[in-house]
Amino acid sequence: MCEHLYINFAIPENNKKKLIEAVGNSSTLKSLEHDCVRSSRQPESDVEWLCEALIKTKSLTKLYFTGIKFNDSTDLWAALKQNSSINRFYTNIVEFNPTNMKMFLDMLKENETITKLNMNEFDMSETIEDWRTYLMQTNTLKNLKLGSMNIDPKSAKILFEGLKQNNSITTLELFSANIGGDQLLNLSDIILSKAHFKRLYLPYIHYENQQGIDAICSLLKANRLDRLAITGCFFQEDEDARNQVLDALQYDHTLKFLSANAIFLRDEHCTKLSAWLKKSRAIQTLRISCNLITDEGCKTIGEAIKYHAALERLALNHNPLNENAVEWICQGLKLNSTLTEVTLDGCKVTANVINSICDMLKVNDSLARLYFYDYPRFVDTTALELLAQAITANDSLETLHFFHTISHDANYVKLARKLQQNSTAKEILQCDWWILSNNIARQKECFELFPSEIWLAIFNQIRHCGVAFAKIAYKAFYKYNRV
Repeated sequence: MCEHLYINFAIPENNKKKLIEAVGNSSTLKSLEHDCVRSSRQPESDVEWLCEALIKTKSLTKLYFTGIKFNDSTDLWAALKQNSSINRFYTNIVEFNPTNMKMFLDMLKENETITKLNMNEFDMSETIEDWRTYLMQTNTLKNLKLGSMNIDPKSAKILFEGLKQNNSITTLELFSANIGGDQLLNLSDIILSKAHFKRLYLPYIHYENQQGIDAICSLLKANRLDRLAITGCFFQEDEDARNQVLDALQYDHTLKFLSANAIFLRDEHCTKLSAWLKKSRAIQTLRISCNLITDEGCKTIGEAIKYHAALERLALNHNPLNENAVEWICQGLKLNSTLTEVTLDGCKVTANVINSICDMLKVNDSLARLYFYDYPRFVDTTALELLAQAITANDSLETLHFFHTISHDANYVKLARKLQQNSTAKEILQCDWWILSNNIARQKECFELFPSEIWLAIFNQIRHCGVAFAKIAYKAFYKYNRV
């Protein structure tokens, strides 16, 4: 029962008809991805075979194009006009000539099902007026992401004129757009004038003056948004900007999602962040990755999460987390009953860190996903045995991702034997597969130890190993109905 089809090769002519029938008649296929970046064929090559399939399909809801040149796609746009099932359209690293972009936008105006449009790394400079017109006219689009390579303050102003007249979009993401502080302030005014607008993502947005900071602060103080991403928004030296935003955050009580990655947060900023976290009864996801938070910052965050009644996901990955930092987070998790996902990737994995995690897993009954990979660092067997025991006793953990923490494949076998006793574990990812690559017998033993409930998420790592390893992996997956 295939739900996702990924194509990164040229379709032989004699198979196109079969593929059209398969896609068009499938009752289970939900998404189709056509990728020319990872294939050897020309990027403008065949997407025409899709046209007939798109007209026939009733189940397909998501369509992805990567690395394709849309230079003459009249038939494709005509097919999408007739399609009544696709509601999400994604492009990445694609090329539109101005004529084809206008045809694409005309198709969107007539299509009544596409509600989510995600377009990355494309040129809209010559068609910005057409984009303004489209935004003014559409009443079906709800989610718009634009990762254009050339959104500058002038084009942003034109684009926002269309957004101002739009009454359907509830979610907007502008990735790495150089819109400037004055247009960011203009955007915030537009958003605050629309009661239906709830989600704004501004990763790596560029601004150069106080107006940009005023815009973000006004959005926080207005208590209107439920999702906000300001990842990478602040310059490294702009300490005053960070403090202004953290002060404005204290007024918020509506945000359910906040992404503040890579804005150079340090331990001293965590005091204000934790004060808001303790007060907020709405926040469900907090991402503060790739900052400069260490043990003192984690101490205040650990206190804030102890009795938090709403927080479900916390990401602290790629901060300089030492043993004490992980210990403080684990202390908070011992008393927390809502967090289901915690990401500590990049922390310094030592025996003491493993012990802290083990102690937490013995008493925590809500955590379902835990990520704590480290770069090459081998942990002794005793610590790994404690981890296996803690997992065995835990009734909530479904996913455990760790990295380079097993010094020998024999330890992996021991861990696998313990995991057989766990009834909830679904996915155990351990990325040291190349350690096993020269021991065919041990590879087979490891795979066969895992019961069918445990999913081995290893396919991304097969490229590191030999053909013999890949064959064993696929046989194991087929045996347990994993592919």
